[in-house]
Amino acid sequence: TTGILLRKLHSARKGVPSALNEYTHIIIDEVHERTLDSDFLLIYLQDLLQLRPDLKVILMSATLDADLFSSYFGGCPVINVPGRTFPIDRFPLEETLELFKKDKSAQEGIVIGGLGAWENDFEQRSNREAQREYTDETIINYDLMVEIVRHVVTAGAKNSGAVLVFLPGVAEINNLVELINSDGDLRKRCWVLPLHSLLGPKDQSIVFKPAAPGLVKVVVATNIAETGITVPDITTVIDSGRVKEVR
Repeated sequence: TTGILLRKLHSARKGVPSALNEYTHIIIDEVHERTLDSDFLLIYLQDLLQLRPDLKVILMSATLDADLFSSYFGGCPVINVPGRTFPIDRFPLEETLELFKKDKSAQEGIVIGGLGAWENDFEQRSNREAQREYTDETIINYDLMVEIVRHVVTAGAKNSGAVLVFLPGVAEINNLVELINSDGDLRKRCWVLPLHSLLGPKDQSIVFKPAAPGLVKVVVATNIAETGITVPDITTVIDSGRVKEVR
């Protein structure tokens, strides 16, 4: 990952970094996702190429401005690889809430963030007021995410694949994993796996294994699952819409 490579650079000596002498190629995927770390890495690699002309730097992205990055690296060649897209169904937060509103079976006994039962929340509160609390950027509505997982797992006949849940950090991942595992119904239906950069390679590799018959694999991950690896059997993604940034 970008973080691992930057740690190698940080521990290197001046001049040609010995930490990178062993590498002949450096591949940066999803390079269009401009972050402080990735921009710093690009600056460093531009200087490093003056000292290591044998080093091959490959920048990859499906949506980048190729001409911009090519000019930054002295007019380097651009290779276009034809790709393919797959049809997906998107359900923004507002549509998700409406889905639960219409699903009478899902309303019974569900309490979201201590705001009351679904029917009370939608019938007694204004849409603007409800939206403000559901989209508060300072909180993560774990109860809502648990119920979305329940809805997806219950609709298993229509969805034979695994579920990927995006959360911003390790603490948030542990919270959701604990909530799902503490739910008696979901514990019988789900195989819940955390995935983040603090796990060792052996523990991370477990997410590639298929779930046992009768169980739905639920991977709760940081954005390592977006830019670092690909879990091939994912068919449903639940995104908290939260990410940690250094400002």
